[in-house]
Amino acid sequence: MGRRAVLPDMDIWLYCMHEFVTYNIHYLFVWCIPCRRMFPTFQVRLYGLDPMADYMLMMDFVPCDDKRYRYSFHSSSWVVAGKADPHMPGRIHVHPDSPAKGAQWMKQIVSFDKLKLTNNLMDDNGHVRAHTL
Repeated sequence: MGRRAVLPDMDIWLYCMHEFVTYNIHYLFVWCIPCRRMFPTFQVRLYGLDPMADYMLMMDFVPCDDKRYRYSFHSSSWVVAGKADPHMPGRIHVHPDSPAKGAQWMKQIVSFDKLKLTNNLMDDNGHVRAHTL
């Protein structure tokens, strides 16, 4: 069967995808500004890893297009507001439990709840850079 990653809270992500497609919403998560965390928290269950091998889990954000968006209250939708800022190399978030044996990763849901986001290009706190709309 090979390696697999399964989202345990798939219903939340399917709902977000439904909103994304149905209402032309150009984001899949909510960015909670005061704590710099995202909702829903990205969680994954891993299968098929070599139980004795060491693995590092990492997360990165990549822009899906080269546009900037703004919300138009008149049309109740997100509209293109020009070209996005040039894509800056992001910061990869390494899961705090990395590296760990495959057996450790497979025994429970892996949560990236410690991941913090920023849109500050000068950030020196190690937060993952994400472009705002």
